[in-house]
Amino acid sequence: AGEELSLSFPLADDLELRSQYAAWWPRGVRLGRILEDLDAFACTLAFRHSLLALPSRSANSTTESETEFTSEGHAFSIVTACCDRIDMRGILHSEQNYTVNGRLSWVGSSSMEAVCWITPTSHDSRAMEWAVLEARFVLVARKPSTSSSFKVPPLPIDQNDPVAVGLAERAESSKKRRLLEAKSSLFLEPPTAEELKTVHTFFTNARSSSGNTLTEPFEAIETTVNADPSNTDRYNMLKRIPMDNLFWNSLAICQPQMQNTSGKIFGGFLMRNAFETAWASAYLFALKQYDHLFQNATNKADYPAHHQPHPFLLCVDDISFLHPVEIGSVIEFRSHVVYSTGRAVHIRVETHSRPPHSNGFVNTNVYHFTFGCSNPLSRSYCDVDQMN
Repeated sequence: AGEELSLSFPLADDLELRSQYAAWWPRGVRLGRILEDLDAFACTLAFRHSLLALPSRSANSTTESETEFTSEGHAFSIVTACCDRIDMRGILHSEQNYTVNGRLSWVGSSSMEAVCWITPTSHDSRAMEWAVLEARFVLVARKPSTSSSFKVPPLPIDQNDPVAVGLAERAESSKKRRLLEAKSSLFLEPPTAEELKTVHTFFTNARSSSGNTLTEPFEAIETTVNADPSNTDRYNMLKRIPMDNLFWNSLAICQPQMQNTSGKIFGGFLMRNAFETAWASAYLFALKQYDHLFQNATNKADYPAHHQPHPFLLCVDDISFLHPVEIGSVIEFRSHVVYSTGRAVHIRVETHSRPPHSNGFVNTNVYHFTFGCSNPLSRSYCDVDQMN
């Protein structure tokens, strides 16, 4: 595969660096900032490879004067098309040193897939089996003046390197999967018979044995349970929370400091804010169940404050960058719990931006995050209006 780069990430040794990434819980790390950095790292990998398309330039040169124009007189830039997948294989701690590695795994005519992984410094950083996090980004080379594609050189694959061959085959398979999913999107095709059956089963299972429908307000159910905790039918309904109760929004202003080389808002900035909105949503969702158990517990000591549920990232799947975000835009992150079971919850976040001097919001990004939780979670379900 392509040139492999590595970056030291000494959280244990560098106290100033640790203070920038430390989360509020013990030994916690702000994963949103890590995702932002990984996006920038992936762009660097793609940029260095794209420089090889310039005969008179060196891939080791990154000064502005040497990279501003191509041999055809056009500037080029790298943009993130999507984050195909991020898998957490362990927990990042703020008191441990890490190494970030990355390489290109596949190259098309103008698009590239970059694989990045983080390993503890105490292990072989080049061995992906030791990684606590692995991320795959799809990046595209563009000519900013025309927004057309910029042709990048092919990526030679060493057939004697099983890792390089495996990464290239996986990247090719992922490309075919994305094309197939785009064609079968619900915006283009109706649900399949299997999907409809799944939704119907989920709907019927969410009805209580007493015959109450899902349209009954959640607050009314909660009130009757608090008045009579022995009503098991009503209590079981509390274990399922309507989706209408599980929306959270946040806002941000896109300042010039967040722009990329194309003069648009950097995708990593959007990813960080979307992740932190999703994490907060998963946290509040988990607290709903904890608070109810605490309020109805006979022995409050069984639910100490330090045992409150704590979400942790399992994976990031299918982050789509639909439209560029302009400087000065108002960004709204709309977070929504779409499914939960056992100790896992799936959060969908949509980013809507309103550019300066425009008349409305535009959907620019869609994110999918799956979190685990230390405590059992309630089940979420669609109400009747949302299912129709």
